[in-house]
Amino acid sequence: MVGSGHYDQGVTRRNRWFSAGRGPGDPWFRIGTLDVNTTMLVVLLSVAAFVVFAVEPYDKPVMYALALDPQSVLHGQVWRLLTWPLSYPSLGLFDVVAVFFFWYFGNDLETNDLSRDRMLRFVVGVVVVLGLLSVVLSVLLPISGFLTGLGSAEIMVLLAWIAEHPERRFLFNVPAWLFGVIIVGIQVLQFVGYREWSLLLNLLLGIVLCALVARSVGLLSEYSWLPQLRRPIGRQRAARPRRQRKGSVDTVVAGPWDRPVSSDQARMDRLLDKIHASGSDSLSDAERRELLELRDRLRRG
Repeated sequence: MVGSGHYDQGVTRRNRWFSAGRGPGDPWFRIGTLDVNTTMLVVLLSVAAFVVFAVEPYDKPVMYALALDPQSVLHGQVWRLLTWPLSYPSLGLFDVVAVFFFWYFGNDLETNDLSRDRMLRFVVGVVVVLGLLSVVLSVLLPISGFLTGLGSAEIMVLLAWIAEHPERRFLFNVPAWLFGVIIVGIQVLQFVGYREWSLLLNLLLGIVLCALVARSVGLLSEYSWLPQLRRPIGRQRAARPRRQRKGSVDTVVAGPWDRPVSSDQARMDRLLDKIHASGSDSLSDAERRELLELRDRLRRG
């Protein structure tokens, strides 16, 4: 039945957005009144790691078990590729500041440019890419030492935010792109000054690879020269129309799907149809905000 099928698909899509915790703009879960999205989840895990650092023995066995030790990874301890940002064999002010900046810029990216799902893919992609790069370079070049703490991942999230919003203003009205140049420039000068060529290569390759990860989740769309690693959504081969039997006709059965549809519901259906056809990346920032506003308005109504 043509009418009922179209109605059921529309209701299914709307229910997916209205269900608590199901829409891309919703948190994964809530702790009291605290919405826990991907960014907040990483922050809470980091705070938990701070507590573990404080209570575990002096030699920090848990923290070292989470750190990315290239040789341990090569011997099968692959979990370290994911856990190293939660490893704090030593804890200082810089670590706390890194978590704060990750929350500040990551939450802005997740709220305005991504969704909780794509933010999760972005963070996991950055962590795994930086970890694998460290392991590979440790085999090819004289690089030693553990990879620990959220600092390296936080820098990549910050640079992605700057690349996405290059004209945003920082303190003293400094544009974001200039702040990014200063951050990267200082690290480059340090590595050049100490002739740490392998660490310089690690930094530059990390920025390039993390930019590709950002592009793959829908960020940096204005940088068309960056290759798109994922398979484009919505280009699958169209299904062949089913041949109609001779003498048969499509019948539309009257029912509740014939009830009047409000303008908000009609507009939301059009936006959801666009997502269904071409993926969530096909929506502009204004359309994403409009979709969330429509969802909230219809939920209240």
